[in-house]
Amino acid sequence: MPPAVYRRATWNEIRHRFHEDRLDRRSSVRRAVLWDEDGSAPGVAIYWIKGLRSAGLEDKAKWQGWLQDGEIPKGKAPLARDLSTMVVFDFLIGNWDRFSGGNLPTNAGQHRAFLRDNDRAFSTPLLSRRYDKLLDGLTGTQRFSEAVVRHLVSLDEASIRTELARDPSHEADPLLSDDQIADVMDRRATILSYIAALIEERGEDDVLFFP
Repeated sequence: MPPAVYRRATWNEIRHRFHEDRLDRRSSVRRAVLWDEDGSAPGVAIYWIKGLRSAGLEDKAKWQGWLQDGEIPKGKAPLARDLSTMVVFDFLIGNWDRFSGGNLPTNAGQHRAFLRDNDRAFSTPLLSRRYDKLLDGLTGTQRFSEAVVRHLVSLDEASIRTELARDPSHEADPLLSDDQIADVMDRRATILSYIAALIEERGEDDVLFFP
């Protein structure tokens, strides 16, 4: 997932950074932003990845078998691992908008997936139909990354709060509420419970299939 860092900027800072081919859009952007009284607006700086393209990954039928017991095409193991990690990540954060189009691009070689546009995450409460859809994605997956599971085991509420406290706006406007953090921890428990049951049924080598 591309790194993203909180930023607060003024219009003066933004207007000078438009690409020369987009200067005609400055007025519409300025009108669209909700500026605070001091003339600034909160935002995020996201690492730009060149060469991203759609490979039709929104069609899960193309790859879902790779995450079960199907054969993974030659050279596609890293992509399959990314997609397995995506299923875990989206369930953990409650991101129900992955497959609306454009949120799952790949690189030129089509051997990695990049998870972007995660702004529908952390809904509290998460509607039951959206939760059920995410749960279907999780339980439809039988191959996971050993490293991802290891990190998930070590994740706790204290580590989440420590990381959130690094954000410059934390004191005035925390990124996550207590309810949102509690929901994350509940979904974490569900993921680990499912994987543990799967390991008991199928064996660790089959379930922790990816590095």
